Amino acid sequence: MKQVKVCSVVLLGLLLGACSGGGGSSQTLPVTPSTSTPAVTTPAATTPAPVSAGSSWQTAIALTYNTASSKTTFSGSPTWYKIDGKKGDMLEISVRTQSQYPDSTMDSGAALYPPIVNQFTGPLAGNDDFNQDGLDFGSQFTYKLTANSSYYLAVTSFYQSVGKPDTGTNNVYDVIVKKIVPASLTIVVPNK
Repeated sequence: MKQVKVCSVVLLGLLLGACSGGGGSSQTLPVTPSTSTPAVTTPAATTPAPVSAGSSWQTAIALTYNTASSKTTFSGSPTWYKIDGKKGDMLEISVRTQSQYPDSTMDSGAALYPPIVNQFTGPLAGNDDFNQDGLDFGSQFTYKLTANSSYYLAVTSFYQSVGKPDTGTNNVYDVIVKKIVPASLTIVVPNK
């Protein structure tokens, strides 16, 4: 059994430092060590705010060659898509607005980014208003991939890209990525 010196403390004695020799009485009491395990308090887990798919390049929506994305309504900020490709693939990337959805009011802008995206990264390619007839404001461009990797496509509104709000309920579009296969060429060599 351990012996511990305990101070009899009165509020005034505590303020005057009674246990450090400033007056007050002391006595020795026996103390038995506890065999129970002390309670551990774990802070409550916090749930992070939900991150919507496509809201950044880290949460980009995967696209598959020759398959259109789902119909999307522009939300006022860019939607990000991920394209997995191989070095040398020639891609045609299309953001379809009025050509696919005649009532769409979307004036899209699209930009393709390299495998690593940060504040210093600029787009590799992009387009606004592929069809210059004034009836279709979709985007389309081609790009030849330079590495086996994931590339990132940001789709936005032209208005948003110049600092104007654009959250119309008819701002609908989809995205399709096609791999362009070069036409085959047959060469006939005459016999000598």
